[in-house]
Amino acid sequence: MKKFVLIFSLILISSRSFSLDLFSFRGLDFYTSATGSMHSSSPGETKICADSGFKLRLSNAVGIFSIGFPNIRLPDFPPKFAQISDWPSFDSFFDLRYGFSVNIAPKIFPVGVKIMVGTLEFGGGLSRLRSPNLSTSSALKVFTPPAFGAEASLPAFDSGEKPFALSVKVFPSAENVFFPVAEFSATCDNNFFASVHKVFSLPFVQSAGASLNFASTVYGDCGTSSWFFDDRPFLTERFFSCGMEIFMFFPAAKFFVCAAGSQSPFGGFSPWIRMNVSIPIGHFSVNTAFYIGDGELVAASGKRSGSWIQAQINPVCGFDVGKAKLDMGLLFQGDIKSGSGLFVDYVLRWDGSMEIGCVDLDASASYRHLGLDGGWLFSCGTDFLFRGKSFSSGASISCRTDEKKSELSFSGTFSPKDSPVKSVGAGFSGSIRDGKFLSPRAELSLGIKKQWKFVSLNAQLLFRLDF
Repeated sequence: MKKFVLIFSLILISSRSFSLDLFSFRGLDFYTSATGSMHSSSPGETKICADSGFKLRLSNAVGIFSIGFPNIRLPDFPPKFAQISDWPSFDSFFDLRYGFSVNIAPKIFPVGVKIMVGTLEFGGGLSRLRSPNLSTSSALKVFTPPAFGAEASLPAFDSGEKPFALSVKVFPSAENVFFPVAEFSATCDNNFFASVHKVFSLPFVQSAGASLNFASTVYGDCGTSSWFFDDRPFLTERFFSCGMEIFMFFPAAKFFVCAAGSQSPFGGFSPWIRMNVSIPIGHFSVNTAFYIGDGELVAASGKRSGSWIQAQINPVCGFDVGKAKLDMGLLFQGDIKSGSGLFVDYVLRWDGSMEIGCVDLDASASYRHLGLDGGWLFSCGTDFLFRGKSFSSGASISCRTDEKKSELSFSGTFSPKDSPVKSVGAGFSGSIRDGKFLSPRAELSLGIKKQWKFVSLNAQLLFRLDF
């Protein structure tokens, strides 16, 4: 809480040090959400999760504060005696998310500075150092320039609690485009990240960029009490990671290469390389990706990669059929991993999207084979959206099954236009095992959004009932 008071004290100090135009008022956004869950078979197990906060928007600065109560248990009725040991600790009773961002770019200086403090979120090149493996999240990928640096951002109203962090970004002004961008980030748990990157243009090249990244993080897994280990344990120490990223977009092909390595807890340095190539051919494009690394690589997040080689091919096509716009993609990925020996996982995924006038229809299906134990996982789903003049409505159905059980879920939403009611929704989910329907759950949701001249209110309410 003291850090939050310090952050917003900077607003008052800065407003006296700079002109009013630099920190003039732009708006104030309020947010609140609540999720209540109740078990019909256990009336006493009623819990509420709540988040509430506000965002102050200035001309060159943004401040945000949010408090969350992740697990509030309502009193039993009739009341029961609870031991002190059953009470939640004060630290786990609530989560705080807060941050302040200021952007200073005077015209008289060749560079500008963006400073962010608070419980920040990071991505970009830092996320690739933390998790270098390929993703199979979608087969309808659009190959875009990568986000360089740490991509620091203020926390969302309902994001999880993160450590206090500082991020400083120095960027060139419009008149000094040859200067690179430099970033430095640090967290209160002694993790550091630095990056120097630049996006530029070259003859016969649509776009190009290069980045150098450095990370210093503290992690270890020596605290377990298990007698047996799936992986070799190591002491909690400081480890270093570094990498170089380059992308070049030509009219006939797009390339992205990331070569990096991390200091190994077992001695030496564990290198890895990742490459993405996209070749457009009319209405078609073929995306390929490769990853080669040490199977015992421990990334900057402290987690083991486990993959020696990953290869991915992803053809995508998009075309018009009459008034309909259709996009389809097929993705196949093979993954050679290490365990008691070498084994192969593979994933096959299909995604499709169709737009006909005011109707959108999305569908997906994926199959994953686990080479270690021969297990498998199949999932599929479809989303429907109708966009009318006075309202929009949608429905979603998904299924997930393996050799042990199946999970089913469906939901629907209704969103009127020009109304404080943002959306009304309902859903149902459950699992099936050995011919029995287990863990059924029903959900009802209500979203409210109201905009005034300088103030907005966004509220989300959700009620869950477990049978």
